[in-house]
Amino acid sequence: MKLDNDLSIKFTNPQVLFPTGKSEITPYFQTVLSEFLPKYLSVVLQDKYKDKIAEIRIEGHTDTKPIGLTGDPYIDNMKLSQDRGRNVLAFLRTQECFSSLKTDEKERLQYWLTATTSYGRTVDKDYKLTFESNQKLTITNQDELNLEL
Repeated sequence: MKLDNDLSIKFTNPQVLFPTGKSEITPYFQTVLSEFLPKYLSVVLQDKYKDKIAEIRIEGHTDTKPIGLTGDPYIDNMKLSQDRGRNVLAFLRTQECFSSLKTDEKERLQYWLTATTSYGRTVDKDYKLTFESNQKLTITNQDELNLEL
């Protein structure tokens, strides 16, 4: 897990996140999320952040390896990326840390949360296009926010 300067949280080890070409969360990543999500929610749901968060975006990422669903690799990987983000959001909603929230906290969180895609290219430290390092899951807080994790 990596916390970037823009306060996005990136889970970057593709071997533990999802099987290659799949959107199912690995058992190991479920364990990681089960430990991370209660801490994360306890921070973002603090009253001091109530008016500072516009959106919490869960982004699924993929590489460019064809997965052969439709014959269009771009669309296939876009779908895979969307499915990964949506599956993490669905997993969050099954957790005790979500189900035990007060009604107003759930409503606030549901208003903030989006599962989006971020399929595309990325640049490595030498400014060369790379796709391998793009296999990750990112949770981003949109707005002026300094999270104290």
